[in-house]
Amino acid sequence: GDLRQAEAAERVDAAGLVVSPGFIDIHQHGDLSLLACRTADSAVRQGVTTVVTGNCGHGCAPLADGGIAALNVIGRRTEWGLPIDWTTFADYLERLRVPGLGVNVAPLVGHGPIRVAAMGFAARRATPSEQARMRALVAQAMDEGAVGLSSGLEYAPGRQADAEELIDLCRVVAARGGIYASHIRNRGLELVTATDEAIAVAETAGLPLQISHFAPRSYTPPGDWDRALERVYGARERGVEVHIDTFPYTWGPGPIAAMLPTWAFEGTPREVLARLRDPAQRALMRDGADTRFALAVKLGLLGESFLAFSRARPELVGKSYAEIAALRGGDPYDAILDVIAAEGEDLYNVIGRSRFASDEEL
Repeated sequence: GDLRQAEAAERVDAAGLVVSPGFIDIHQHGDLSLLACRTADSAVRQGVTTVVTGNCGHGCAPLADGGIAALNVIGRRTEWGLPIDWTTFADYLERLRVPGLGVNVAPLVGHGPIRVAAMGFAARRATPSEQARMRALVAQAMDEGAVGLSSGLEYAPGRQADAEELIDLCRVVAARGGIYASHIRNRGLELVTATDEAIAVAETAGLPLQISHFAPRSYTPPGDWDRALERVYGARERGVEVHIDTFPYTWGPGPIAAMLPTWAFEGTPREVLARLRDPAQRALMRDGADTRFALAVKLGLLGESFLAFSRARPELVGKSYAEIAALRGGDPYDAILDVIAAEGEDLYNVIGRSRFASDEEL
C-alpha cells in the first residue's frame, strides 16, 4: 500500500536496495531444530519468514507409544535435551507457539509418524484396522492444524506403503482442503513410474500434489527426465493441480541410514545400534540393503557419493564412499554401516550427498 503518510519508529535508507516480503521455504526439516533455536537464525538471515515443515514423510507428531525415539527424525540431536512432552499434533504445535518462533510455520503431517503410530516399522501392507487407525490420525492432525500430508517413499517406513494406502489417507486430507507433498518412490531407474504413482494418488484422491525436489539421478535412463516432466504437464492438462520444486545445484543430500531395510528401524535408536553391531543382524541388513546403494555398488558409482556430515567421524567428511571403503579395507557396505553406527543414537543425522541432475536438466 501507500506508506508515504505512515509513521515509523525507525527509518531505513533502502536506496539501491531491494525491499521484499519475506520468502517462503516450502521444503524444510526444522521440525525439532525450531524448538532448539526458536529465533530460526539460519532462515531469517536469508530472508525466509515462513517455513513448511514435515516434508518427506518425516515429522515428530503424532507420537506413538515409543515416543520420539521410535522415529527416524531428521535433525534430532540428543544433546539438545529437548523435553518431548507431546503426543498429538496439537500438542506439538502448541510447543511451537509458546513462547513463539522467529518464523511462521505451515506444518505438514508426515506419513512416517502416522504409520509408526499405527503399526511400527512393520515391512508389510497395513491391515484394515491399522489403515483405519492411520485415517483417524491423519484426520486428527488435519483438524489440529496440519496443512497437508507428506510421504517419503524412499525412506522407512514410507517405502512399505502402496498407492492404495496413500490414496486412502489423501482422501482424508482432500476432505479437509489439504495438499499431498511427496518425496517420490524412485528418481533413478524408475523415475517415470514413480512420477505416475504420485500423480495417480493425487488425481484419485482429488487434492493438489507437490512433488518434492524433483530431479533425476545421475544414472536415470536417458530421456526419462523429459518423459517424467511430460507426465506432469499431461496431468495439468487433465485438470490435476500438480506442482514441482527442485534444488538449484547438482548434488543432493540425505540421511545415509536410509539404506537400511525397513525392519532395521523397529524400536529405539539404541535397538537399531544393537542390530548394527550384531554380525548376524548386519549380514541380514547387507542382504536387504536399499537398492540404490546396491545399484551404486554394481554400477561403480560409490565415487559419486560423499560423506557430508558426521559428528563421530569428521575425518571422513568430504570423502567418497569409495574412499571410505578403501581406507577401511573390505566390503563397502560394512564401511558405511560402521560410519552410521559410530554416530550412536543420532545415527539418522549422518548425511551423505550424491550427484543428481546436470545443469542442463535443472
